[in-house]
Amino acid sequence: MYFRKTYPLVTTKSNEGIDIKAMILDAIGESGIKNGLAAVEIGHSTAGIMTTTDHCPEVQQDLAAELDRLVPPRVNFIHQETPEDASGHIKCALFGNTVTLIVENGTLLSKDKLGIFMMEYDGPRHRKVNVAVLGEQ
Repeated sequence: MYFRKTYPLVTTKSNEGIDIKAMILDAIGESGIKNGLAAVEIGHSTAGIMTTTDHCPEVQQDLAAELDRLVPPRVNFIHQETPEDASGHIKCALFGNTVTLIVENGTLLSKDKLGIFMMEYDGPRHRKVNVAVLGEQ
């Protein structure tokens, strides 16, 4: 069985991580799928999907700061819409805009272990998150 749902997000801020685990759990519940996979995709090239701890908010702050240190917004990129846009494309290419998660017994196998975040590398923007759940009922 296949189920897909699109979630619109509010306008994001630059370098913001938004917890989207509740959206994914909602899609899994609505799908009725008990065992399979949940694929999460943000269809944008300056935003991404990342899993990390959700028990320590400082990790999100550290990630944002480190990403800006590694790929800072700057004016000397060849692609130059804005400094944030140019660095956002590179951050997305490095860290990806999809994640695949295991669904077992109608929920995420990593439910209590990992947070799932939509990472804004540009912004502010309006973003949508797509969740597809595949498996057996």
